[in-house]
Amino acid sequence: MLWLFLYLDPLIYEGREGGMIEVSSPSYIDSLEVYGITVRSRFGNIATVFFNHANLEKLGSKPWVLRIEASKNLRECNERAIERCGIRDLHNIGYTGGNVLVGVFGRGIDPTHPDVKLFLLWDQENPYGNPPSGFSYGSFYEGEEILFLPSLEKDGHGTAVCASVLSAVPDGKVIFVKGPMDEASVLDGLRWMGNVADSLGLPLSINLSYVHSFGPHDGKTLFERAIDHFLSEKEGRALAVPAGNEGGERKHASGTIEPGDSSSCVLDSTSFLLFTASGNVYMVAYYPSDAVEYVNAGVYGGAGTGWIPPGEKKVLKDGDFPFDSLAVFHSDYGNGWNEVWVGIYGGEGDKFYLRFYGDVGIKVHAWIEGNGYFVENL
Repeated sequence: MLWLFLYLDPLIYEGREGGMIEVSSPSYIDSLEVYGITVRSRFGNIATVFFNHANLEKLGSKPWVLRIEASKNLRECNERAIERCGIRDLHNIGYTGGNVLVGVFGRGIDPTHPDVKLFLLWDQENPYGNPPSGFSYGSFYEGEEILFLPSLEKDGHGTAVCASVLSAVPDGKVIFVKGPMDEASVLDGLRWMGNVADSLGLPLSINLSYVHSFGPHDGKTLFERAIDHFLSEKEGRALAVPAGNEGGERKHASGTIEPGDSSSCVLDSTSFLLFTASGNVYMVAYYPSDAVEYVNAGVYGGAGTGWIPPGEKKVLKDGDFPFDSLAVFHSDYGNGWNEVWVGIYGGEGDKFYLRFYGDVGIKVHAWIEGNGYFVENL
């Protein structure tokens, strides 16, 4: 398979339904429909889409296609800090959110909960109602319709966040997007919230209490750039996200490539970037483009992939490891980075390593998404 665009997200190979595509000019977005791609929302030259996997190879041969990213799932992450933020003091001087539209995201919501008061609701996962204007999926509810809905809650998080928001802005108009909480669905939700705010002539404040660990954390993924585009389109838009909640969970590691038996990345006095994995876990590492010649991943003390140069991938399964499979993609990520993407499927708490062979002194950053963490000591 020949891919000519700048970057192909390895998660595409998992057959994910939704994602984002970047083209060289917004005028090319309409051309995606020719390849069976359903366009959902637009953010400059970035579009959220439903993929047609049968035609992705043809689409990838077009020079105007710059980047295709699968829609990553986000995890809930929320801390209640009403008192610490001094919001009660603002209430005491009359700031209660009466002239603000507030958007909230969640996997579920109980609209009948006494601490929840919704103005509008878009259930992106209910195919049996009428979608909001401008969209072709989900069900839209307003006014008393919302009060007669059954509980749509799944894990309690959406209701808790919505109640926290309303305790901060008790007079605000709250609109809620219930959805699968992947990147493309969130971007669609942002576009809908922006449309509602524009129609009402109100400023828009959005709460997104969800995170993931993919990407080099430089603000340049399609998801991040689409959000930036949305916020800069008009004045009076703000987005709040959680930060620091995972600071002590060893989800991030960094080190420099130093001389050694294989010029490996040194982390905590070891010659490996060492991590554990239980279930399906992704480990992504980034280094400056062209600074590393090879990477090697595998089970600590066991089998490995062998050295993999940039532009190649390797998948091991069927008895190679004591778990389902391991996939490694070593690719040009764009934006000045190369990416090492490691997917472990069916891990059982094993220790894994990632080694680098390249220029001495090069800094490497890595993150884990899923039930795993970086090991401090052997």
